Amino acid sequence: MENLGKGMGSLLLNPRYSDLEIRCEGRSYLVHRLIVCSNSPVLAQECEGREPGNIVIEHNTSDALTLERMLLFMYKGDYTVKVLEVDATEVAVETESSLADEHESSPAQPAEEGESGAAEESIPSHAEENSDPTCQALERIEERQTIILDSAVAHVLVYVLASQYEMPDLQDLAFQRFKARLPAVAAEDYAEVARRVYSSNLSCDGEALSAEIFTVALERVDELMDCQTFVQTLLGEPELQRLAGDLLPAVVERAKGRNATIETLELDVAKQRKKLDGLKEDLLSAKGRARDHAERENAVALKLSVVQAELEIELCKSVEADRRYKAKAKQASEREAELKRELASSKNEKNILKLSFAEQHRELQAAITKLDGFSGTPAAIDRSAADRDTWREKYYKRDRALRDIVATVNKWTHCRNEGCSDGISVWLDWDDRSASDDRGL
Repeated sequence: MENLGKGMGSLLLNPRYSDLEIRCEGRSYLVHRLIVCSNSPVLAQECEGREPGNIVIEHNTSDALTLERMLLFMYKGDYTVKVLEVDATEVAVETESSLADEHESSPAQPAEEGESGAAEESIPSHAEENSDPTCQALERIEERQTIILDSAVAHVLVYVLASQYEMPDLQDLAFQRFKARLPAVAAEDYAEVARRVYSSNLSCDGEALSAEIFTVALERVDELMDCQTFVQTLLGEPELQRLAGDLLPAVVERAKGRNATIETLELDVAKQRKKLDGLKEDLLSAKGRARDHAERENAVALKLSVVQAELEIELCKSVEADRRYKAKAKQASEREAELKRELASSKNEKNILKLSFAEQHRELQAAITKLDGFSGTPAAIDRSAADRDTWREKYYKRDRALRDIVATVNKWTHCRNEGCSDGISVWLDWDDRSASDDRGL
């Protein structure tokens, strides 16, 4: 079947075996009745009853480019759309509309070819000035400049032509490609595409195109209504009054929806404003609380700094007091050591005096004993009296020394029991039993 399709496609490029000529817009297309009539009952009916030989049919219902697409479909089962638009400076810029990927999955809808296949081939045509087929040049479809706004219009024209020639397969293919292309049409071009559809005067089977126009327009109603070009064309073109009437309920619903949306937005705005007012009050209250908190924090920080300063002062005082206390303690310790040394010296002197006193006491007792049994001459008495006075003087001296020692001992005893001056307690390490000897003096 693939080889058969290629063979039939090659027939389109070879006018040698053609037996039918179709003329359109000053161009001649040499085709084969077997192929074209088997695809179109209309062409078959026009060829019926004609004499054998080359038959000429005048085609005036479409442009030559659309006719070529129909012929491509008859020979290859597919057609391509190459749209060339002319800009303001009349510089041709080629734009391609290839929908191969969109129809690849459907066997009933052959995919459009890109830069190969049918698009690469051209249909031989013959100018009326030159009827010699051998002198007619081949031109590619994509090289023919047209002023079609979009490839969707090209599919519409193919659909209309297929309807005229009763080719349902081509109609279905053109409709599927038109349906796939229509959502991509720009809003400012949509009205022109719709005008082409509604002005085609199609039969009842053409309602599929207008229904698709209306369906997509409903889906894009917001975008289209916002396009001034579309609205002006819709209201200004008589062919589009039907579409305008069909879209009117949707536009009204859109307006109602917008009004409802506006009312809802106004309510939301009012709620948000009310909420904002509450938030402002909360913000002011929060600012007041923050200010009070900051003031309290500053007061606490000030108090803390004062307390820290006082603590530092107290610490300095404590350090100074501790230094003074340590100095006094050192002095007291040194004084205590000195007093202990003096006490030890006093104890030694006391012991020496005790020994001396005991010896003198014994001598005194011996002298008294002598006096008690004394009987002698006056000279001896005088000597004894002199000795007594000497001993008495010695005794008084020792007595005064002992009293001084006792006073010193009493002083250190008081110092030991009551504590020394400047709050420093000094305890003397000496035996109280020695005081009994002092009391016995």
